Amino acid sequence: MKITFQYDFLSELGGIERVMAMHALWLEHYQPSLSFITINEKTKNDFVRNYALPKSIPINKVSCLPSFFGDLKIIFNFLNLFPRKINSDLIISHGFFSSFFCYKLKKLYGQKYSIFIHHPPNFLYLTSKNEKKEFADSPKRKIAILVGSLFNSPLKKLDKIVVKNAERIFVNSEYTKKRVRHIYGNDALICYPTFGVNFKIKNKKYTHYLFRKFNIPEKFILCHGRIIPDKRVDLVIKAICHLKDYLVISGQISKEMRIKLLNVIHNLNVHDKVSILGRIEEKDLICLYNEAEVFVLSAPKEDFGLTPLEAMACGTPCVAWADNAGPSETIIPGVNGFLVLPYDTKDLANKILLAKSLKKNRKLISDSVKRFSELQAKNKFLDYLHIK
Repeated sequence: MKITFQYDFLSELGGIERVMAMHALWLEHYQPSLSFITINEKTKNDFVRNYALPKSIPINKVSCLPSFFGDLKIIFNFLNLFPRKINSDLIISHGFFSSFFCYKLKKLYGQKYSIFIHHPPNFLYLTSKNEKKEFADSPKRKIAILVGSLFNSPLKKLDKIVVKNAERIFVNSEYTKKRVRHIYGNDALICYPTFGVNFKIKNKKYTHYLFRKFNIPEKFILCHGRIIPDKRVDLVIKAICHLKDYLVISGQISKEMRIKLLNVIHNLNVHDKVSILGRIEEKDLICLYNEAEVFVLSAPKEDFGLTPLEAMACGTPCVAWADNAGPSETIIPGVNGFLVLPYDTKDLANKILLAKSLKKNRKLISDSVKRFSELQAKNKFLDYLHIK
């Protein structure tokens, strides 16, 4: 049985890419492959290295257009009525454009496909101007929002047809499952993202190592993830104004976004309380998770939230917004963290203070997320695919 995991583009490393890599590794004995419409070669190299992907799992590019066409390759692929058949028994799509591509393959060649919906297509289903503004943080996203606004009705209709023709629908949380049922009228199978085996409590202290490498103090609050406007890291910086604590921000960040956050830091006069580390290696992230007093998930309406799981697996309490999204399925108030009144920075500061007292029960915190372990997630996913 050959399985292909497909997504629209490989241009950055986030939660979707991580899930695809992990699923491919789980199915290594079933000739898996990873397929993208467009591929950035540098990101591809980072992707292979970060997730230790073996050569037996090829990474293929769907579009045959030269690289200088950039993101136009996605539009060309969307308009192409006669795509080439993929040598695979099952394709699992992780994005809107990839799913439409799979739908065309089913109509032309009878190829089976399933869809993993991490979230319904934002460029079609965001409603408020503020949400759209925060989402459109790059030229690619700006174009998506424009196309979604101009052709909203026919694209939504097409999206629903594509989803209804899938063999199975996978989602990453109960929150996303409810959204899928509301938008598409379909039921879905929950496949929770999982943290890797390296994310665990380390008895060794890393305070001196982190100080030497990043020049941060022994005690700190951590905020980690892909740093883009809709993740609202600025809210955590504002909360720090009400605390004596030091804030460490890490994760992939653009030059423009760094400048925006530095302006927030300057305007709030908290230069001596915040560090922006940028992208870091996994081994350093695990050290930060272990040493942090509290981890903060800043993103509103997060579909699942993998970073809090990783932090809690390392024995660190977490706080996130109580907006009935993904974190409400993983954070147990008073046990492994707290949920915060949306989007109140004073309440965020208070919950950070409360969460700090939970750090002494590191094993309890780590044990609280065992149900999201890789072994359990793998067995459930294989069972859904009827693979043993």
